[in-house]
Amino acid sequence: MSARRRQSKTYSDTSLLSSSYRVLVATTIHPIFTQVLREHGWQVNTLDSVNEQALIQAGKSGQYDILVVGTRTPVTERVVHAWQGKIFARPGSGIDHLPFAALRRWKVRIVRTPEGNAPAVVEYTLLLMLALLRWFPRHLAAGVVRPWRRPLDAMGELLAGKRVGIAGVGHIGWRLASVLTQMGASVLCWDPFVSVRQVRQLAGAQKVSTLQELIACSDILTLHLPLTATTREIINHETLRYARHPLYIINTARGSLIRIPDLLVALDEGIVQAAALDVLPCEPEFRDAPWWDSLRRHPRVILTPHMAGHTVESREWVARLLAQKLLRVMRWRRGEGF
Repeated sequence: MSARRRQSKTYSDTSLLSSSYRVLVATTIHPIFTQVLREHGWQVNTLDSVNEQALIQAGKSGQYDILVVGTRTPVTERVVHAWQGKIFARPGSGIDHLPFAALRRWKVRIVRTPEGNAPAVVEYTLLLMLALLRWFPRHLAAGVVRPWRRPLDAMGELLAGKRVGIAGVGHIGWRLASVLTQMGASVLCWDPFVSVRQVRQLAGAQKVSTLQELIACSDILTLHLPLTATTREIINHETLRYARHPLYIINTARGSLIRIPDLLVALDEGIVQAAALDVLPCEPEFRDAPWWDSLRRHPRVILTPHMAGHTVESREWVARLLAQKLLRVMRWRRGEGF
């Protein structure tokens, strides 16, 4: 055993976790996050006014080891520079709003919780899927505006027997595939980072080799991909033309995975039967986009305000999980001399 490894063994869990690290919170997070860390002797403060200059000043002060950021925290290259060598903690999964080149250059590590809200997103995706198939908005309107008049032209379809294409088989896509197979749907998966062998572990699921094949073989397409340079606007005129019959589309991942003007054209041309979008490009400034009015008024589009991952339970679980991950990361740094 090396001297370095022998040295790491001399630390007990208690001594490692009792070191007082300093955390600055620059986003909304459940109080359990602060509670867990303070129980281990950590100092946790909240930034009152979250703006670029305040983040830069806090980083340059050298008072903090960790910055907790959210999707609306203005993390610019200047902010990353001010926090060089430190840790950014992200409650949730999406990090596409962060400047990756600057993070690598200034050696800022990201700790996040992509698995924390997966059950909530799976349930919400299923909710939107069923709402599209059963024309639930029409039924709701018929029950309120014209009480108890059945809209027989919106009778709906069963999920059982449908071919559901899942683009992205991470924490969320994997769970969703399992639920869908139990509900009688045929599940197709496309993910360039997941092997055929892994997909076969899901009874009844089948992996396809391209997104085009996934679209061509699916009745329903649900998106669970991260937003990267290669996945941005991956659903567009070119890919949608592979649909062999009207397609239902659900997006609870990232708004910019879909090129909205092309989606609207596909809806009008009958290539897409209906769409349910919990996310939109450029949130929340999308109201200035030229396509916004057409999208929100479209009779076959359901829009929800980025709520898929938000439940009472998931909010607390994400916060607790993030705190536990930070405790482990800092324990490892201290014990291994990282």
